[in-house]
Amino acid sequence: MDIIKARRSIRSFLPKKIPDECLSLILEAAQWAPSACNQQLWHFIIIKDNNLKTRLTYEAGASKLIMKAPVVISVCYHSGNIKEGIQSASSAIENMLLMATSLGIGSLYLNSFGKEVKVKQILKIPDEIFVVAFILLGYTENNPPPPKRRPLGEIIHENYYVEHRKETFSHDADKWTLNSIRDFQERYCRKTDLGTRMDIINQMELKLFKILLSKEKCDNILDIFSYDGTLLDYYPDTKIFSLNLGNETSLFTTYAANKKIEQLIFEGFIPLQDNSISNAFCIFKLERIPYEDFHNLFSEVKRILRNDGKFILFFRSKNSLYGFIHTILRIKFKDDIRKSGIYSFFGPYSPLIPAKVISSLRKAGFSSISEEKFFIIPPLFDDFYQLLLHYYASDGGSFYHREHRKSFIGKLIHKIIGLQKICSTKAGSIVVLTAKK
Repeated sequence: MDIIKARRSIRSFLPKKIPDECLSLILEAAQWAPSACNQQLWHFIIIKDNNLKTRLTYEAGASKLIMKAPVVISVCYHSGNIKEGIQSASSAIENMLLMATSLGIGSLYLNSFGKEVKVKQILKIPDEIFVVAFILLGYTENNPPPPKRRPLGEIIHENYYVEHRKETFSHDADKWTLNSIRDFQERYCRKTDLGTRMDIINQMELKLFKILLSKEKCDNILDIFSYDGTLLDYYPDTKIFSLNLGNETSLFTTYAANKKIEQLIFEGFIPLQDNSISNAFCIFKLERIPYEDFHNLFSEVKRILRNDGKFILFFRSKNSLYGFIHTILRIKFKDDIRKSGIYSFFGPYSPLIPAKVISSLRKAGFSSISEEKFFIIPPLFDDFYQLLLHYYASDGGSFYHREHRKSFIGKLIHKIIGLQKICSTKAGSIVVLTAKK
């Protein structure tokens, strides 16, 4: 049980060779796993060659994490019976992960190995064999703390299935509750290393944020729903309060910020005194919570702001070219955040109607609200194009941990976006609201 609980999914490895005797023990552990009808029709391809890893990354669209691992093992099985193959290979995989843990070796069970047809071509795998997963092995410098687990009561059923909770996977934030978003984020933020910047924010958007931020002078700030700490390093000399929905996401933010910040949990109220905060920022996070929760959040922000303080919100507008493109992608990938790389690291995501946000701010008591819009051509169009390239190159894989793919169209899109000036427009894709008490 100690080994089971000590196992972690490791995504960052030291450039240290795994001894052959350790690798042999890991493979022997796989060999002793149960298999359907004891057929043992598995095959394990050990990949150490960097040229092969590069080909798998660029040609097959595999996750670039494989470039970090000293050893990659392609776990394969005979395709006579797919269910038997998946079950038997998975048993062997778990044995490998546990043996690696017992030897002090980090491991990762990876399904983002890319387009299987290409993988089989590169690794010369015959037609009758299919790829189940890649296993990454290597020594890790730091062992992350254990992730939060669901209570047993939510996953155990006596005799018959009883629905303890309804899972939500829609892009539409209004179909979620804050509790369901909190639960999703606390589990999903550990899909990668603690401290990894997971948000998809274009460099032009970051430049806009930095320009506008430089105009604000404040001795402390509240960063609302930081999650991955993407923007916290933009406040080098300011005391930061980071508001999140759960303890796990607060831990993630702490690692990402790599600096001293004060963590706060939002449970219907903000645990700060009245009139205590200079400025509050909500940067591309409002799109991820239900509209019905805006009023309570805004009222709490108003309460804690100083009389001369500002509440500044950045969000992407539904009434723009960006909103149109996002709708097209939703139609393409369907309304399920697991089916694409569109911001699914945080849970739901939907661009907002500015008038509705302004209305909620006014109802919360903000008396002065100014609005600016930027970028008629949305900077994220560049990232959306990359998403599509990765999707087709990897046969439906996700956006994250992928190499930037170069193409003529991609360069043209990047150039057109870059021609835009950072100035206020009438029909921009990004809306910046500044609210005062």
